[in-house]
Amino acid sequence: MTTTLTDEQQLLLDSVKEFVWSEVAPHVAQRDRDSQCERSDFAPAFELGLHLLELPEEYGGAGIDYRTGAMLFEDLGKVDAGYAITLVSTFVAFRNVLIAGTPEQARLFADTIADGGLGCFAISEPGAGSDAAAIRTTAVRDGDDYVLNGQKCWITNGGIADIYLISAKTDPSAGAHGISTFLVEADREGLSHGRHEDKMGLRTSNTWTSRSTTSGCPRITSWAPRARASASPYPGSTSHGPSWRRSRWG
Repeated sequence: MTTTLTDEQQLLLDSVKEFVWSEVAPHVAQRDRDSQCERSDFAPAFELGLHLLELPEEYGGAGIDYRTGAMLFEDLGKVDAGYAITLVSTFVAFRNVLIAGTPEQARLFADTIADGGLGCFAISEPGAGSDAAAIRTTAVRDGDDYVLNGQKCWITNGGIADIYLISAKTDPSAGAHGISTFLVEADREGLSHGRHEDKMGLRTSNTWTSRSTTSGCPRITSWAPRARASASPYPGSTSHGPSWRRSRWG
């Protein structure tokens, strides 16, 4: 099958190819040996605007379509898949807020990314990987806020993210239908990081264990439509269906 690119797509693809061979390729072998993924490694990507590719234009991004984004990150991933995943994982997290959150929540996340930040989606736990419904992190109502308590692991961007989506059970008795997702800033008191995983592959991707005893977290969405929020720290915030069915789990 022949793919015909538009002039704009070809220009973007040429820019990414030039970037990846000049800014990423010379360092990938050393980063892989050292299992290195530092925030400073992505400064050139931010300068080029790669962190804005999939943000909608109304949120300050480039608003490119999924096909164009896939082509660009495919070329980046050919040289350093970990580098590409770091950026893509930020968009995966944002997409969930865009689908299921409020405009205010999407704006908070988008502004964080536009300012040169990274995001992550934290659902996996030591006893809940593929079986996401088995998570044990809890979210307990405290007035108008929620207090999150639990541990997450294998979280892409977990040690370098500026904003997190953390899944927790608001109603453990409801099983999968009692899971909600919360928007948590990295500097929120109670959020701490454990060890960086020394992986066999994708060693230039940041993968961490995180622990949270965090309060004041706005609720984004619930696993099932019937588990709707009765209130939220953000006016107009409601629970929606399982938005992450459209995205990869963290």
